[in-house]
Amino acid sequence: MARRRWRSLKETLMKAEEVIERKLRVEEVGRTPIGDLVYSVKLGDAEVGLLEITPLDDEILVRGALTSPEPVIIEKAKLKLEGREPIEVIEDKLREVSELGRRVGREEAEEALKKLSELV
Repeated sequence: MARRRWRSLKETLMKAEEVIERKLRVEEVGRTPIGDLVYSVKLGDAEVGLLEITPLDDEILVRGALTSPEPVIIEKAKLKLEGREPIEVIEDKLREVSELGRRVGREEAEEALKKLSELV
């Protein structure tokens, strides 16, 4: 009985994550003085993250922070562009990038977001 409840809870959580993932939007908000791109991650109308993107040859370097679905700081992640625009790659790989992040408390993620927003 307990296993069945656990499995049901796990399935519910996975479905909730899928819904949240589909509702996350990425929007360009500007550039840093050195030319890095800055993207806002939104869940509905609420900003839940910022990502700083450094374009390289055929890849991008991603740094940033998210407060939702769980607070993380992304210190460095490389993604291949494969002929696509950075925003397309970020939208497609957002979950993977967030999983590479370091789990932190909400306050630490919010502080990182504040520092990132000062770059634009």
